[in-house]
Parts: sequence; C-alpha cells; structure tokens
Amino acid sequence: MLFTFSFGFHPAIKSYATSLVLPNDVATLYASFAVISIIGELTASPLIAATFSLGLSIGGAALGLPFFVTAVLFLVCGFGSFCARMPNFDDEL
Repeated sequence: MLFTFSFGFHPAIKSYATSLVLPNDVATLYASFAVISIIGELTASPLIAATFSLGLSIGGAALGLPFFVTAVLFLVCGFGSFCARMPNFDDEL
C-alpha cells in the first residue's frame, strides 16, 4: 500500500515545479526532469541490487538494507522538493 503512494510523487513535483518557472522555461524544465529521471533509473537498479547482495551476505536485519536505502533516497528527494520556493516574477513580467 505504501508503494502505491509514491506513484503520485513525480507528477505532483513536476506540476509544482512547472508553477515555479516562467512559461518560456517549461520545456527546459521538462527536459531536465527527463534527464534526471533517466539517470535515476540507471543508477537505482544497480544500487538496489548491490544493497540486496550486501544485505544477503551480512544476514539478519541487514536483509532490509535495500528498503532502508530507498527510504533515505525518498527522504532526500522529499527534502529537496520541500525546499523549493516561489520566485518573485514581478520584475521579469
């Protein structure tokens, strides 16, 4: 059930970030999201596999190491998204 809550994170952050940029910068923002998403997918799979392998070799409570690493990464992303603030566009309009 908790896994399904994460499906709305990416569209919600994309929508929020779109409201933070000027209309002529939206394409650049979406291209940046695409590149970051691809980099994340390419690095997450080996990282989770390595932590699972490490957890199996250690044994015991370390079997949950991939879940702990994933939780830490979600916290980092969540903290970064909560630090975003609305810029002052009054001078640029």
